[in-house]
Amino acid sequence: MTPFGKFRIFEDAVLYITITKLKSQLDIIPILKNRLPSGFFAFWQISVLNGLFLWYAFFMKKIAVIIYGPPGSGKGTQANLLAWKKHLYHFDTGAFFEHLVHHNSSNKKNKTIQKEKEFFDKGKLLTPSWVLKIVKDKVKKTAKVGLSIVFSGSPRTLFETYGNEKTKGLVPELESLYGKKNIHIFSLAVDPKDSLERNKVRLICSFCGLQAMGQKCGKLSECVFCGGKLAKRALDDPKNIETRISEYLNRTKPIEEALEKHGHKINKIDGTSLPYEVSERILKVIGSE
Repeated sequence: MTPFGKFRIFEDAVLYITITKLKSQLDIIPILKNRLPSGFFAFWQISVLNGLFLWYAFFMKKIAVIIYGPPGSGKGTQANLLAWKKHLYHFDTGAFFEHLVHHNSSNKKNKTIQKEKEFFDKGKLLTPSWVLKIVKDKVKKTAKVGLSIVFSGSPRTLFETYGNEKTKGLVPELESLYGKKNIHIFSLAVDPKDSLERNKVRLICSFCGLQAMGQKCGKLSECVFCGGKLAKRALDDPKNIETRISEYLNRTKPIEEALEKHGHKINKIDGTSLPYEVSERILKVIGSE
């Protein structure tokens, strides 16, 4: 399975992980398992877990978080930290669409996918209407199982954000699913020159997909988490980086102004600090809102 193969089993994985987390906290289960008939226990276990999941989904406050910033600002890192800390689902749309256009062999003859692949490999944003339809479908499924969600850099265009008269945008969809007051938006401030330098040294684990901080890790060749081989993405080629920064400034950055006009607060965070320091600031804002 490729580093992004997990997205092919998205629907089952989200539910399985959530229920597994609940199950691991029930110390009484192994005790009852030894005292009850296997058939009855299995029925009881399923009933209790389903009940707990419904309780979790109904009573726990669900939030949606959007983290913006130029390429290399640390959006993905912050989304991962937030997901781990607050038990959110990180819908990494960049990784998702990279898998879709690059790692799914069944799409090689799909003309639409191949067209999007050309955009992707050049560092350009994908077709907004195509992206929006897919992302909204995944978001609805995430909300349906009662999970909070965090995005790193998405939605990336004004159309994806608010759509038009015929198409509902992602933000109105999030407002319907999570409530406007439960949507938290952050913008990581990083100078474009720093962004360019960060991308030049960025390495990605070829197995688990985690990033390595090149400027901190020296000449590491293996992932410190899983031991997988570290490699540079085609997207981080200097020419592609410049295109991606240009796309961000011209097509994504204006979204922040549109969001503010619609009553959303943009929490601006200094993205030049160490990841844990940035994460602490984000968590503080979410806790206070």
